[in-house]
Amino acid sequence: MVFIIDEVGQHVARSGDKIEDLRATIEEFGKVGKNLLKAKKITAPCWIVVTSQEKLDEVVAAIDSKRVELAKLQDRFRYRVDLAPSDIREVATRRVLAKKGEAETPLKKLFSENQGQLNAALRLERTTRRTDINQADFVHFYPYPPHYIDLCIGIMSGIRLQPGAPRHYGGSNRTIIKQAYEMLVSDRTAFATKSIGALVTLDKVFELVEGNLSNERRTDIYQIADRFKNDTDDHGWGLRVAKAICLLEFIRDLPRTETNLAAVLVDEVGKPAPLAEVQDAVKRLNTAQFVRNTEEGWKLQTAQEKNWETERRSHLEPKPRERNELTRAALQQIFDEPDFKTFRHQNRSFRVAIGLDGTNVGDEGELPLTLCVADDADELSRRIEEIRTESQQKSRENDLYWLFCLTPEIDDLVGELHASRRMVDKYSQLSAQQKISPDEATCLQDEKNSKNGYETRLRDKLTEAMEHGTSMFRSVQKDASALGKSLGETLKKLFGTVVPDLYPKLQMGSRPLKGDEAEQILKAADLKALPIVFYAGEHGLGLVVKDGLKNVVNTNADIAKEVLDYLKSEHSYGNKDTRMGKALEKRFGGTPYGWERDMLRLILATLFRAGEIEVTYQGNRFHNYQDPASRTPFTNNPAFRSSLFSPRQSIGLRTLTQAVQQLEDLTGEEVDVEEGAIAAAFKKIAAEELGKLYPLKALAEAHRLPILPMLSDYQQTLAGIQSSASDDCVRILTENGKEFGETRDKVRNLRESLDAGAIDVLRHARQATDQVWQRLVAYDPSSKLRSTVEELKKQLASESFIDSWNEISAGTKNVLEAYRSAYCELFDHRKECYESAIGEIRNRPEWGSLAATNPTVATTLLSPLQTRVGSEDDKAAVQIGTSLGYSSLAEMTSDIAAVEGLKSSALFELQKLSLGGDKKAPVRKVRVSDFFNKPIQTEDELNKTLQLLRDSLQKYIDEGAIIILE
Repeated sequence: MVFIIDEVGQHVARSGDKIEDLRATIEEFGKVGKNLLKAKKITAPCWIVVTSQEKLDEVVAAIDSKRVELAKLQDRFRYRVDLAPSDIREVATRRVLAKKGEAETPLKKLFSENQGQLNAALRLERTTRRTDINQADFVHFYPYPPHYIDLCIGIMSGIRLQPGAPRHYGGSNRTIIKQAYEMLVSDRTAFATKSIGALVTLDKVFELVEGNLSNERRTDIYQIADRFKNDTDDHGWGLRVAKAICLLEFIRDLPRTETNLAAVLVDEVGKPAPLAEVQDAVKRLNTAQFVRNTEEGWKLQTAQEKNWETERRSHLEPKPRERNELTRAALQQIFDEPDFKTFRHQNRSFRVAIGLDGTNVGDEGELPLTLCVADDADELSRRIEEIRTESQQKSRENDLYWLFCLTPEIDDLVGELHASRRMVDKYSQLSAQQKISPDEATCLQDEKNSKNGYETRLRDKLTEAMEHGTSMFRSVQKDASALGKSLGETLKKLFGTVVPDLYPKLQMGSRPLKGDEAEQILKAADLKALPIVFYAGEHGLGLVVKDGLKNVVNTNADIAKEVLDYLKSEHSYGNKDTRMGKALEKRFGGTPYGWERDMLRLILATLFRAGEIEVTYQGNRFHNYQDPASRTPFTNNPAFRSSLFSPRQSIGLRTLTQAVQQLEDLTGEEVDVEEGAIAAAFKKIAAEELGKLYPLKALAEAHRLPILPMLSDYQQTLAGIQSSASDDCVRILTENGKEFGETRDKVRNLRESLDAGAIDVLRHARQATDQVWQRLVAYDPSSKLRSTVEELKKQLASESFIDSWNEISAGTKNVLEAYRSAYCELFDHRKECYESAIGEIRNRPEWGSLAATNPTVATTLLSPLQTRVGSEDDKAAVQIGTSLGYSSLAEMTSDIAAVEGLKSSALFELQKLSLGGDKKAPVRKVRVSDFFNKPIQTEDELNKTLQLLRDSLQKYIDEGAIIILE
């Protein structure tokens, strides 16, 4: 049996509930049929076939949030057959558009004469739809262009999805057949009476489907017709274009561009697409606020969109400040491109710094370019003369200018961008607050897309305007046309002509580098195998030359002398900040040098190796290039920028006198006021201190004393004094003599105080804070004892622990005494508990017989209890402080808690053993407290509890078990 349900599409389209009703019906048929088949009441289940003119997916798309219900319905059908509407061509051709034999001849001739022109006029852009026409299709579908049939299907399906439209109305075959018939005979189109060559256009299709459109759309078209009926320039094109736009809004995969609109309005074979007429009509419609441009092309404006557009137009006139900010932002985006950010010349990359009328647009750089923007050509001419005069000034000789003027199109784009940003900012905020309607949300998304488009077009137009600009450098003007075609090419050629004038000394320090040359010259044992840049030649700097058989540093090389003379000049004036690495990088990286940082580090490292300069980094002054620590300022960028570079100088009498005074304070002996004598005496002190320091440092390492970092620093200081040059020794004494003496006294005090007794005190203190406290903390010690331990830990971790000797001893004693007291208290309690349990077991009548007949088993039975009694020797060792005990406090606490359970287990085993070995019955242990687990207040409660106990015991007796009560 087969049930056929026809027109399901119309049924479910009326309401989403109909989908669920149909699903329940099909499911019930399936269940009942299956049950009847199993009961053999029927020979086979019934078949249910449902039909629809269109796919249910398309029908249900118009019903909000019902796709899940549709999926459930479709799952109830094992077989699905989708019949595509592709056969509509054949149906429409045979039933409506069929041609008589004598009519085909003129149509074929018409097509052959106009094939190329027709395909070109009807071609659609930015779509995958096929628009190429062959002779057979042209004849079959005439007066429709062949691809119009699919367009009409899409339009009718889209009409069904509009709000308020009948859900069952769509692009079915019969609908299109009816439309084709009406296209021929309707008074509004009457193609049956037209001459051969007339083509169906979308505005003609509109005439037939207008009644199916929403009232809003029909009102829009009526207003457009009324607005342009007396417009002598329009000639009806505004209305035709509006109708085409209205229908194409239902086609999602076809952008509504001017080209596509013109293609669907070709009304005669042989005519070209009316692109110019469509463009003029679109412009008039847009000006009159009937249409707006979106990402999908032109569309008719809704009432909400018209309000949006009205509000947007109020923002089309930005203030001068706002206009300048938008222009500046667009220029910054242009020059953020990698091609515009740097310029490479003679192995040197220059960063381009962009300024706009005195304001920095991007990052700082070595190649400044000032953009001067004029509003029109007259102002540009005036600004050129002003900048020419300005660039002749000495203070402006290194400034490079690029002048250009804005165009009316740029002004319009700035206004459009300003309006878009204001609308996007306002409604994005409202959207975040959920105060926006669905129509406004759609307008907001379109406006965001428009804003991105305006930004891109503004950048393109500004780039185009700059490509027609002119440069000015030292009063010399060069037009863009003489420099290149594109902006990138123009700027590169401009920079190529300007850089040699801005950086005349660039060639002096322009060599290819790897970046590690400074480290290489400082590490080299000799000067023979250095990179080629150090030697004389085309790619070298002449920093290393031959002196007999040896290579030596040539401090008279031009580039070395340039840097050294500058350091000496700034030092003589007392300028310190100008000799910092950061300042030197700016000085020699700017005009007139333009050297890279690696080149400057290489030169300074060479002067440092030659002994011509000294380096101060993190308070340490370095003279010796062999010291590994001295290389950091030359190999690390942050260290280089924060280091001070100074020319080396001889030490004056005043400095020597101060050093002698410091030395006498240290030793109590007189020293000659002479650099060598002072250095020798200071190094002698360092050597003596170093010899005494080694045992103390070994002791600190062995016992993990907190003074170890201080001793290591002191050792490094002593080693540095021994390896320092004589002038460094004098300066160290002058600047750091007092701190050196204080450290020496502190070390001496430690050396004298840390004897065997002191080490023993520290050992006990560490035992108290580490091992003892770890055991004691689980026993819930007092807050006072916790404070004592925390203070003791702080004292043991302090460098000045030697000054807290009495406090350390007292704190250690308190912690150890607290532990002994707690240990002995728990030990005695545990012993008492377990001796009592053992005595109770031995007093049982069964024990005597077991101990007499089987002493080994008896001993094993008591073993878990006896092992927890504890040893008096263990307690005594804890009391005298030689041991922390065999058990921790937590373990003894656990033993006390377990005594009853162990005793109970031993008693159970004892009673079980007393039954004798011949008994085969199972033994059951019953704990009476399990039954008497709540208070008993009445005789009735007592009887109930006793009855429960009796029933339980009787059950075990019935099983033949032996019961042991507990």
